[in-house]
Amino acid sequence: MRIMKRSWMAASLMMWAFAAPVRANETLPPANTPPAASSEITMPSSGGLNVTSSNGQFEVTLRGRIQVDGGAFHNDALGTKNVSGTEFRRARLGAAGRAFGWRYMVEVDFAGDGVEAQDLWIARTLGPGQLTIGQFKPAFSVEDQTSDLYVVMQERSFLASTLAPGFQIGVGYAGDVGAFTYGAALYNLDRNNASHDRGYGGSGRLTFAPWRTEGRVLHVGAAVALEHTDLMGDGKQPGVTLRVRTAGHLADGSRFLLMSLNDNSPVNSTKGVLELAGVYGPLSLQAEVAQGRYACRSGKGRLNSWYVQVSGFLTGESRAYDAGRGRFQRLTPRGGLGAVELAVRYDVARGLTTLADGVSSGTEVRAATGGVNWYVNERVRLTLNGILATVEDPLNATALDDTRAVTARVQLEF
Repeated sequence: MRIMKRSWMAASLMMWAFAAPVRANETLPPANTPPAASSEITMPSSGGLNVTSSNGQFEVTLRGRIQVDGGAFHNDALGTKNVSGTEFRRARLGAAGRAFGWRYMVEVDFAGDGVEAQDLWIARTLGPGQLTIGQFKPAFSVEDQTSDLYVVMQERSFLASTLAPGFQIGVGYAGDVGAFTYGAALYNLDRNNASHDRGYGGSGRLTFAPWRTEGRVLHVGAAVALEHTDLMGDGKQPGVTLRVRTAGHLADGSRFLLMSLNDNSPVNSTKGVLELAGVYGPLSLQAEVAQGRYACRSGKGRLNSWYVQVSGFLTGESRAYDAGRGRFQRLTPRGGLGAVELAVRYDVARGLTTLADGVSSGTEVRAATGGVNWYVNERVRLTLNGILATVEDPLNATALDDTRAVTARVQLEF
């Protein structure tokens, strides 16, 4: 019931955002005042549909994305078999703009079994940075901060999908000074779509990019997050469970438990990540290493994860870098036939759970991914990935799964 109410609230807020400039323009002027010009409707070259009020104080731009995925699997005899198929990975509609001196963004996802809020926030400039209130992604990891539209591979790394906080409700402050960017956030562990509160957390991130021109980027960064998962809200059992799909989002049969602490007691966690990224002409490198440590009444857990990713454009483009946010952004192809990018990534995650009685369990997942991206234009992209994934129990030197997959995506941003 609570999820339905919040989905309705998100949809209502989005409708308000669409209508805000029109309502603002309908305000009656003082007597004997010449009629004001009507709201301006434009279609910017960057995409979207923009509506701006005559006084320039209210603005809304409609936006959205569609990602259609497919996957074919070759399963071995060890794990649960994956089923080849297709899905709408994301189908989002949203609005962003300005109203009453504040910026806002409302975006909801219609893929899956129901409507799910994503970005849902208001923000304004405060001092040298920006204050953000609502649901957003707390600063953590260059892979997680980069939009799913602009990451190189079809799915984010194991590191970003397990350790990054993801969308949470809270307050954040971020900005940039020279070659540095910074960000900090306080949040509760109850995103808009959750059915109950589960605790609270905080994160901070600092990046440094001494080279940040087109075709030449050097990025280093570090981030930490502290979280406390507790028994709150409707009394649901607290705990931390980390799972990962080793061969893409459709690989439900290859979704393995890395670490789990669930004994109905609070869990305290400390997470940290180191970032490195570079662009030199058509070549790019991105690598991160992270660790999460977890502790509760009955035991403790640890997750170590790292990846290395290299890509290059056959058509000469350079991966686009957002120096103000310390992340990567939309690519604009040079030629009429678009841009072609080749990429490889090696991805590792190892989880370990040790209970108070000394019993330990662990899982290690590894995946080698090769990919090709065709950027038809700056808004349409086709992706093809080949994945070789293995899973084992490192404590007992036992193989658990070996999966090969070919995945594909058709993506449209508007």
